[in-house]
Amino acid sequence: DAITVVHNETSTGVMSPVAEIAATVRRISPETLVLVDAVSSFSGVRIPVDAWGIDVLLTSSQKALALPPGLAFCSVSDRALARAADVKGRGWYFDFLTLEKALKKNTTPATPAISLMRSLGVQLDRIFAEGVEARYARHARLAERTRRWAVENGFDLMAERGYASQTVTTVTNTRSISVKALNAFLARHDMEISNGYGDYKDKAFRIAHMGEVQDSDMERLFAAMNEFLAGQN
Repeated sequence: DAITVVHNETSTGVMSPVAEIAATVRRISPETLVLVDAVSSFSGVRIPVDAWGIDVLLTSSQKALALPPGLAFCSVSDRALARAADVKGRGWYFDFLTLEKALKKNTTPATPAISLMRSLGVQLDRIFAEGVEARYARHARLAERTRRWAVENGFDLMAERGYASQTVTTVTNTRSISVKALNAFLARHDMEISNGYGDYKDKAFRIAHMGEVQDSDMERLFAAMNEFLAGQN
C-alpha cells in the first residue's frame, strides 16, 4: 500500500534521492503511496512535494525549523486522504480525516500547545524575513563549507558525493581523535558537536549546520576545532 522514505538521515549524514525513489515507485506501482520523513531536512532544503509525487510528508519542530520539540507537521495528498477514507478502525489520534475536518474549521481536534504555536509564528516571520530561497542557499553553503573543512583536515565524509545532507555532516574519524576530548575542548568555547550514533560512536562525529546557524557560527567552530587538532600533532 505504501513505502516510507527517510529524506535526511542524521546518523550518517545522507540525504536520500526522494524524487528518484518516488518516480520509480510511480512507474512500477502507481497505486502505492509515498510517505516521507522530512524531520531533519524541512526548511533547510527545497522539497517540492507535488512535483516529486509525495503523498504524505511529515516533519517536526526541533530540527531545521529551529524550534523546541513538540510540534508535528504534515502534508497529505488527495489520494492519501481518499485511501484513508477506505480504512476501517483508523483510530483518532493519527486520523488524517479527523485532522482535515478540524483544519477546515481553522481549529485543532484537541487542545494544542499554544506556546509552541506562538513560537512557530515568530519563527516563520524570521524565516520569511530572511527569504526561503536565501535560507536554502545558506544551508547549502554551510554544508559545503563543513565538508571542505573535514577534507582539508584529513578526515573522510561518510556520505558519498551527491548524497550528502544539507543540514548535518557526518565526518568519518579517520584521524582517530578523541571525540570526548574534542567536546571537552569545545565546551570551553560554549560549543559542542555530536559523537557518532550507535555503532559509529567514536568512529565518526557529526556537525550540524541547520536552523539559525550562521556562517560566523561555523567559522568560530572551525577555528576552535583547528586549535584542538593543532594540539594533537
